[in-house]
Amino acid sequence: MDRTGLGTRSAFLACAASLLGSLVCIPAYSSDVDQIPPTEGRTYVVPYEAAEARFTPLYADNPNSPQISVLWGNPQTGPSAALFRFPLNYGGRFHSHSAAYHLSLMEGTMKHWDEGQLEADVPIQTAGAYWYQPGGQLHSDNCLSEFCVAFVVFDGAIDSAYAD
Repeated sequence: MDRTGLGTRSAFLACAASLLGSLVCIPAYSSDVDQIPPTEGRTYVVPYEAAEARFTPLYADNPNSPQISVLWGNPQTGPSAALFRFPLNYGGRFHSHSAAYHLSLMEGTMKHWDEGQLEADVPIQTAGAYWYQPGGQLHSDNCLSEFCVAFVVFDGAIDSAYAD
């Protein structure tokens, strides 16, 4: 284990690249791709720099919303994997998603909590943290650093429903 923390990002990126090894890179919000194309036995890698260059606002009508860089799938219609970049202090509002998701924090510090918990009572999460969020469950997040980058895999289309 790297006690200096310098290897955390490199180790995570290597792990993410390994997980993505058999997947094809799809442009963000491609409306004509509803599933992962066949890989024909080849390995596909999406360099972090290439993925970072394709970040776009998650909500087109809100340029201050989190940004997304789709790695595979179509987040409008089905399962997908993407990098998300959250701005400082984005979050705090309870919401749910129809589909479950898996999140691994790559950069920054965040908090994540469920309905019934208080932000002040949950621990700060740093690079390398992982959480699973079931679909339909109210939760909230907050990015505590200048920005946060997370690798997220959604089991279905990405949507949000906000609590009253």
